[in-house]
Amino acid sequence: MNIDDYLVGSLLFFIYYGFPLIMLALALVLLQTRTLSQRLDSHLFNENYFTVQEMSMLSSFPLSLLKTLAYIRLITFPNSLRKRFGDTTARDKISTFAATLSHITMALVILNTVIILNSFIAITLNYLLLDVFDTASL
Repeated sequence: MNIDDYLVGSLLFFIYYGFPLIMLALALVLLQTRTLSQRLDSHLFNENYFTVQEMSMLSSFPLSLLKTLAYIRLITFPNSLRKRFGDTTARDKISTFAATLSHITMALVILNTVIILNSFIAITLNYLLLDVFDTASL
């Protein structure tokens, strides 16, 4: 397998698998923005855990997705946000369906990250190696 085949293969993999998975993960995050915000904002979205600037910034739509991702991360990996939320858990305030949906969303986010990194590495390797090989052949 040469470098061109790796580039084409990883770009096709991104187009056929990565892009639909990104859309699915985005749809799940948008779905959970409403449900998790209704359940967790009263307990977690206050001045104990967020600054006033963060609260005003994360209240608007596009940036509220970051707040939702923080909630999803708190549900799936509670120890990773211990510095911000302390020993507070969100599992008892949501249903098991919402917790399962959060785990699926986090798995999709991690999988999408790996797919995007693979495509970036393939493009970078193709550019660097073809540039080196083209200049060496002259």
